[in-house]
Amino acid sequence: MKKLYFRQNDQALHFNDYGVYYSSLIDHISDAVITTDLDFNILTWNTAAEDIYGWTSKEVIGKNIHKILKTEIINSTPDKKRKKHIQNGTWVGIALQETKDGKKLYISNSTRIVKQTYQKPSFMVSINRNITEKVVFEKKLKRSEQRFQHLFSNALDAIFWIDLKSKRIINCNKTAELILDIKKADLIGKKFPFFYSSNEQKEYLPLLRIYSEAGYCHRKEINLYSKTGKKIPVSLSSSTAKVGKTNILQLIFHDISHLKKAEKRIKRFNRLKKEFIRRISHELKTPLIAIKGYTELSFKYLKQPESRFSRKFKQNLTEIKKGYKKLEEIIGKFIQTSELWLNELNPHMKTEDLVFLIKFCISRLKSQANERNHRIILHLHNQIFIKLEKEAIYDVLRNLISNAIKYTPNGGKIIVSTEIRDNQVIVSINDDGIGFSKKEKTHLFKMFGKIERYGLGYDLDINGTGLGLYISRKLIEAHNGKIWMRSKGRNQGSTFYFSIPLIRE
Repeated sequence: MKKLYFRQNDQALHFNDYGVYYSSLIDHISDAVITTDLDFNILTWNTAAEDIYGWTSKEVIGKNIHKILKTEIINSTPDKKRKKHIQNGTWVGIALQETKDGKKLYISNSTRIVKQTYQKPSFMVSINRNITEKVVFEKKLKRSEQRFQHLFSNALDAIFWIDLKSKRIINCNKTAELILDIKKADLIGKKFPFFYSSNEQKEYLPLLRIYSEAGYCHRKEINLYSKTGKKIPVSLSSSTAKVGKTNILQLIFHDISHLKKAEKRIKRFNRLKKEFIRRISHELKTPLIAIKGYTELSFKYLKQPESRFSRKFKQNLTEIKKGYKKLEEIIGKFIQTSELWLNELNPHMKTEDLVFLIKFCISRLKSQANERNHRIILHLHNQIFIKLEKEAIYDVLRNLISNAIKYTPNGGKIIVSTEIRDNQVIVSINDDGIGFSKKEKTHLFKMFGKIERYGLGYDLDINGTGLGLYISRKLIEAHNGKIWMRSKGRNQGSTFYFSIPLIRE
């Protein structure tokens, strides 16, 4: 072996065996180090090469490297590689090489021709690094970026990226161009929020600071303005992120123009519906007044001594009277409902004794309770003077107590109580009737939320419009109060509550 000398700290290091030193050196390198002669026959094959490719040095020494490693040059060809070798004595690039077990690896290859005696090429050294994981990761990252860019560019919502430092737009998508009728090139670099009206800029510039500090905003309804000045109602969502070294605020604008148009149509339809109910209620009321008048007049004739009306006629007249009273009640509820719809409910409140009102209401319903053999038990204060509209609260009491009477089988017990708590007067009506299922509870206090119990075998008075609880809720809310119900379930009774603020003056 040829002797090799190195200088270190002015001392000569003498290696008698060049091969031992060389082998030890390259075996501690993590990259594959391969030497070949000028005909590409393998001269050396280090430990890393064995680990990467799967062949031992004994299996490959003396064999042509092109027969051992099936190689595909990335972005080049073997001929170009060979020419570069001849011209520069080196070649650096990426190759796809096959291992012993057929697995393909991405290899970063650096090959140099080594010259020795008389500067003639002697052999070639290749240093190969396995970069498969890196290449695969970069490909996945690139695909992910492409997918993101596709989603970003083609999203149906307008998306803007705002540089939080400069407050300028640094990116936007196609929908942003379309919605504002401004090209992307003209949007980039614009100061945010140039697309609001001048008045709204004053409002939304502080919001930009709030959104950037909070990190997100969810569904804030605002208006954008296009190049032509067209107002575009949108729902805004925002979030902050870091893109490279830039802190950005991402704004997503969802066009809600169609929703706003639909809302207008619904409001118009509701106005027409409310007006229809108001008109039909009044139209029904007109002939009802005539029926009522003539029926009452007929009853006066019946009371005269010389009246020759038969008993059957008297019974029929009594039924007519019951019918028009019921119809009068129904029409009254429709009129009241239309007033609620049109926001015409403005209670005229005065200081009244709520306890007296409860007792008065019960006295008017006593005969109805007696017909069904119910007991009504009172747990009331002596007096509670608060501000309320007497007629409205009477309607609520009458509806709740009447419902307790109707929906409790014969021989039931109804308890009416008052309580003062947290500066509120709470009235409760408890019954031991059929109660409410979980599903039935969801229909309470809604318009036409009547719960059908016909044909279920209960001994109940099931007549009603389904408007009573809805009207009661609206009347209580007009008094700044609340109304609710509790029931443990079927055949376990129920308790209806309503509260009114304890205001005396």
